[in-house]
Amino acid sequence: SGLGIFYPLQAQESPNAAAPAPAEIPHGVYDTSMGSIIIELYPDKAPLNVAHFLKQVDNDHYDGIVFHRVMTGFVIQAGSFDENYKEHTINETVDNEARRSVSNKKGTIAMAQKPGDQNSASSDFFINLVDNNHLDYRSAGSMQGRADGYTVFGKVIEGMDVVEKIAAVPVETKKFDDLSYKLENCPVDNIVINEVRRVDDENSIE
Repeated sequence: SGLGIFYPLQAQESPNAAAPAPAEIPHGVYDTSMGSIIIELYPDKAPLNVAHFLKQVDNDHYDGIVFHRVMTGFVIQAGSFDENYKEHTINETVDNEARRSVSNKKGTIAMAQKPGDQNSASSDFFINLVDNNHLDYRSAGSMQGRADGYTVFGKVIEGMDVVEKIAAVPVETKKFDDLSYKLENCPVDNIVINEVRRVDDENSIE
């Protein structure tokens, strides 16, 4: 027989029963060459994307990766190039959850994806520098947003000043022999993510 959903009978509450402990909210701590950025993650709004992101963190994928796209007044993006602009990609993708996730407001972090392929998000993420409502999923009857939308899976709770500093660096177009395309809006001087680590208890963030 298949696995169904079991609904237990409601237990009689004891007058002295202790209140359940609040669920721990996972965080991501970015140690970058320009300072630290702390992200509060949204497992309730984007469970698949949070789990996917934390898997890459646990696999040390982001350690040594650079912010390769800086667009003042829009986003900063990282996730797939090291300091020598060698591609560090992963084969695994994650499904789009933009329908249920929150809006791409200033300070939120979202997964990047290939144009026209909403389930292509892999390792690249971006931090919104302004309210980018046009990146949201467009609900029925709405004139705003996109048919696919970009999944927000967290927000910056500390280090937005670092994000702003990154957003202000000079940029250039880079072309490398082993890349078949040019990369625009790359920082002239590398901004390196030295390490990303997960912290499940906010009180233990250092």
